[in-house]
Amino acid sequence: MPLQSVPQGRLRISAPESLAMSWLPAALISFQQRYPRMELEVSISGRYVDLVQEGIDVALRIGELQDSSLVARRLMTCEIQVCAAPAYWEKNGKPSHPDQLKNHNCLIYSQSPKSDTWSFQGTDGDDLFIKVNGGLRSDIGGLLLESAIEGQGIFLGPSYMTEKAIETKQLETALEGYMRPSTGLYAVFPSSKLISPKVRAFVDHLVEITNNTISI
Repeated sequence: MPLQSVPQGRLRISAPESLAMSWLPAALISFQQRYPRMELEVSISGRYVDLVQEGIDVALRIGELQDSSLVARRLMTCEIQVCAAPAYWEKNGKPSHPDQLKNHNCLIYSQSPKSDTWSFQGTDGDDLFIKVNGGLRSDIGGLLLESAIEGQGIFLGPSYMTEKAIETKQLETALEGYMRPSTGLYAVFPSSKLISPKVRAFVDHLVEITNNTISI
């Protein structure tokens, strides 16, 4: 690889806290082991970041791209799941319809635009918007997840964040028939005719470790 194309310098990355609590740390470590001349500056936030205005090279986001000035690469399929500890379901009962969440202690992620309203899809395909409440709300998703594992309430979150706890039976899902279709986790970066080596290398690395080998 020519010297001028070797990824080097500072790469500014924006990511949601849910990723920082799951696979992102390992992804960053393996990237820097592969490209030791790279310097990473990582900003963790649940808010929507304007990449151009804030000088962000790459952002990781859940959901479809809405800004046409950006390019998005799909990294993995992501499902939003309702889950709680088996002990919580045993004590309080598992809901069979989203409306029944109104009678449960829901753990609320305050960074969500409509944090008190959880959305579902009815069996007829219509949207269902359920007003929830509970004794704990936070802008730290990891705190809510741990509270759910400890049996304190119901957690709504992405599958990459909950999958380990579900596999180890610390959490059990509910309302599977009412969840929206799977979405995706994307690497997003400003559109340009010439993608910098550092952005290309980072996105390709993420694609590789999420079992997708298509290059940008």
